[in-house]
Amino acid sequence: MAPVLCTCTTCRKHTITINGVSVRGQQIDSSNRLKHEKRDHKAVLAASSSTLAAATTQALRTRDGPQQPDSSHSQSEKRKGPKDIFFSTTSIVEMAALLVAWLHLRALLSRSAANMLLCAIEAMLSMFIQLVQSALRASGFDVNLPTIELPHDVRSTYMHCSLEPELVRTACCPKCFSNFQRPIPWRCEWKSSPRSRPCNTPLWKLKNTQHGPKWVPRCLYTTQSFDSWLQFFLSRQVIEDSLQETWNRHRTSRCFAAMGSDMNDVQDSPVWQGLYDSVQSPYHLIFAIYIDWFNPYTNKIAGKKASSGTIMLYCLNLPPHLRYRPENTFLVGITPSPHAPNTTTISHLLDPVTSSLSKYNTGCSVPTGQHPNGVDTTVKAVPLVADLEANNKVSGFLAHSATMYCSFCLSTLDQIEDLNFQAWTKRNELEDLRQEVAEHDSEAAEAMETMYPPDSPSPSNTTADSPSPTTPTQPLPISDMDIDDPHDPDFIPPLSLETPPFEFSDDQLQIIRNCIENVTLPTWVQRPPINLGDPSHGKLKAHEYLTLFTSIFPLIIPEFWSHADATDNDQQHLQCFHYLVSATNIIASFSTSFDKADSYMHHYIAYRAAIQHLFPHFPSKPNHHYAMHNGDLMKRWGPLPSLSEFFGERVNGMLQSTKTNRRINKHLNENTGDLDLTMLRQYSRRARLEAMLYDRSRPGVKTLSNILNYRPHTDLASNLLTGPEEAEILHHAPKLDDEEYTALLHYLQHNGCLIRHWMDLPHPANSNILPTRARRPLQIQHKEQTFSCQRSHTGNSGILFYDPLSQHRTNGFIEKILQLPVQSRLRTFIFVHLHRTLPPQDEERAPFINYPGFKARIFDSQPGDEIVITEPDHIITHLTTIRRSAGTYGIDKETLVICTGLDRGRK
Repeated sequence: MAPVLCTCTTCRKHTITINGVSVRGQQIDSSNRLKHEKRDHKAVLAASSSTLAAATTQALRTRDGPQQPDSSHSQSEKRKGPKDIFFSTTSIVEMAALLVAWLHLRALLSRSAANMLLCAIEAMLSMFIQLVQSALRASGFDVNLPTIELPHDVRSTYMHCSLEPELVRTACCPKCFSNFQRPIPWRCEWKSSPRSRPCNTPLWKLKNTQHGPKWVPRCLYTTQSFDSWLQFFLSRQVIEDSLQETWNRHRTSRCFAAMGSDMNDVQDSPVWQGLYDSVQSPYHLIFAIYIDWFNPYTNKIAGKKASSGTIMLYCLNLPPHLRYRPENTFLVGITPSPHAPNTTTISHLLDPVTSSLSKYNTGCSVPTGQHPNGVDTTVKAVPLVADLEANNKVSGFLAHSATMYCSFCLSTLDQIEDLNFQAWTKRNELEDLRQEVAEHDSEAAEAMETMYPPDSPSPSNTTADSPSPTTPTQPLPISDMDIDDPHDPDFIPPLSLETPPFEFSDDQLQIIRNCIENVTLPTWVQRPPINLGDPSHGKLKAHEYLTLFTSIFPLIIPEFWSHADATDNDQQHLQCFHYLVSATNIIASFSTSFDKADSYMHHYIAYRAAIQHLFPHFPSKPNHHYAMHNGDLMKRWGPLPSLSEFFGERVNGMLQSTKTNRRINKHLNENTGDLDLTMLRQYSRRARLEAMLYDRSRPGVKTLSNILNYRPHTDLASNLLTGPEEAEILHHAPKLDDEEYTALLHYLQHNGCLIRHWMDLPHPANSNILPTRARRPLQIQHKEQTFSCQRSHTGNSGILFYDPLSQHRTNGFIEKILQLPVQSRLRTFIFVHLHRTLPPQDEERAPFINYPGFKARIFDSQPGDEIVITEPDHIITHLTTIRRSAGTYGIDKETLVICTGLDRGRK
């Protein structure tokens, strides 16, 4: 009979090794183990009986007292009654309150439902306490347990959990947005210039309340207190540690981009190092300011239309994985809807920002977690992250329909086709300032008007619902606002739409739509509309454009221009498309360098030259010119995705999803509710809640944070496992077959891991032995992305990874995932089935070898025979793939085209 492990009170004093894991116990016969278990069970019953008898006797004595009825001690015991037991209910109350607050803020549970949930949780907890109390009393313990009291309104939980932000509400004009402190005049007295008429907009309105009519300010501008937020920001341990890490990194391991070093973040850029060189401590903070407008009603075409503006600061001193989290950003305020400010009135909304930051220019003492008595803190707001509309309004430059439309150089509209960027005259900041002062002093408003083309809209007439082009600080110039003026002598009318110079045929358009529908995409990538080209899907978003041009179009569009009957015009279109995709991949990358910036300029200038040749009757747009400055921006600021609007757009989406009363006066066209107040307050509450869950610094929060998974980037493999934890993992795991075991052992030994085969007996003392069992999950989470076996999710299974054995990058699909303890750490091993390569003569039929900028390659649709083992840290990116039928590119078998465009240089 095979021996079994016994862990009784006697045998557990010994230690043995099973499958390389040290456990307490001793191997004996199963019959002897049964005897040992019965012996321990009898001992436990005897101890329990004696304890219960003693407790019962004591309880009876306490209840009935001694036999002497005249004892004063007995009388005092009777007067005392049930004994009160006190224990802290703070953790229980806080966990329940935080859970309901999370459901209200994150899961968008309604307020009424949240209030009912609070009452239900309180009732269940109270019932549980009563059951425990009744059980104790039935056992002879006459005790009183404390009661559980929860807030009955979710708004009270915010105060209870310290989630309320400090907000400031200021009366402002609904037309010009001028701010007014008390006493507030009846009408707005602001003038755009000394000679102009006052705004004269009424600032008060009569509001019906439950106590009768009441005069209230017509419009209020809500902002968040920067002083209060900064104390909250610096009170967190993770923030101070990150600031210190950035400070130490800058002093010890600087990036020399001018000497060819890669820049992986704005902190590696020359501009950052120029700003940070003068910094004297980690508490000298540099913020980027983000400004953008959005429709709070989320609709794109029909329905209510309004404009709300987001003004936000985020700290560039933080590492990227913390920088853009909501709890680490400062939402200054939301501009009152429904109107957007113009180039003049925007300054009224920015006044609270400038006044809040100006006091920190020379330093101000702020208490922090490590310095409760205060530490000298300075704040600077340097880069402006905005789309073209907000950029022109905030910085004061003209709209891109103006003659001098560019904010980077002095090119005029008639020079828009010029590709010799080295001959352009760059703007000088000091000269621009002098010119602005001179124009202001000389009342040059009329002269400014002459710089606009005839009948063109001024920046003040731009609405938030018009297309919002991107600034040169954004990776992709997608939409544009240029308006062709037929009265302009330089205007070239486009060709008639009846005879376009180029268009996809109906069959080609259907092939593209089929590709969008059938392409394998990971779950973190949103699939673009499968009816692309149909107006019904509305305006595409920036990330949808990016997905199309980097990961989907390179799979299918080269087929249209690369075949046996391809003409010279087809080849030119293919080359032009390759230039565009190459430039897009470079500028969308999270890693750049001076060489990559030069490569971007090479591809983009070639692309512009190609479209000028292919489409001579279509003039360039200002966005084409703006993108010519991206090379210089990359050399100065590093990878532009670090300063893109993608994060801000996500914040706009969060604000749009906030539940509000959505009230707007159709006749006065003004906000009659507190729409901006609700969005700002709910976002700030959510940020503080997420900070609390992330920090886990309060009692009861850690357990709730683990349930809600608020440390997605934490590597669980770094935690050491105890012997019982390893035994628990292996006990429930299936066995490895011989092929899997041998492959794992070979992989570990060739990567420097000192580990032995379990059959290599005898084992030396304290040797590491590879276990024979492993978990088999269908998917894993790594760096906030899901990687799955092919049978679980095809899109999550295709990966580009680094093979540590061959030291090359290769690709394939995940066949299986194994998890097992190795050297007291839980490690994950991924078995990847490599793609089968085509014969060279077949692969050369496709254009991908000659056009590497597509980041695509063609393979046999049947998988190869080779299986490679890798680990999550070696995965570079997911793949996008599409199967193509036999005959594609003249290849007489079914093929698989893959694209690595999702690799944006994050590795």
